[in-house]
Amino acid sequence: MGRSSKHIYDKNLFRDHSDSLKSKANTIFEELKSLRKALNAELNQKSKEITESINTRLSNIEQKINSGAVLKPLFDDLKKIQEEFKTLNINREDRDILWKKLNEAFKAIREKRDGGKSEHANSNFDSENNDRISRRFDGLLNAIQKMEQSIGLTLRI
Repeated sequence: MGRSSKHIYDKNLFRDHSDSLKSKANTIFEELKSLRKALNAELNQKSKEITESINTRLSNIEQKINSGAVLKPLFDDLKKIQEEFKTLNINREDRDILWKKLNEAFKAIREKRDGGKSEHANSNFDSENNDRISRRFDGLLNAIQKMEQSIGLTLRI
């Protein structure tokens, strides 16, 4: 029950007075909704402009990566774009698209720098990780057996 409804129920407020308060509140909320829509439209317009600007910068960097340019300045440019990107006020869809493109550009630089070894490095890391986990598992099984033997000795005594 809303505040005005409670006052009507308690007979502290006349019905026509409560109706006028409700209609005023509704008109204010409608005005707020229209202002919100206008603000969202403005945000979307600015977001599109910013997205196009960053997209062209990223495309230029990707072309330079593919043409075999020096990677360090391109990496620094990507870091600058990333820092700018964090402070930009853009909508969620554009942010997701740009973030994905930025990550792809960083990945392309890493692959060029490593000479295409990133997949091999990951598989090597995975095998080392699996070996470590299997050694850990074997050690835990050994510890469990020792505990069971210890418990068996204490039960016999």
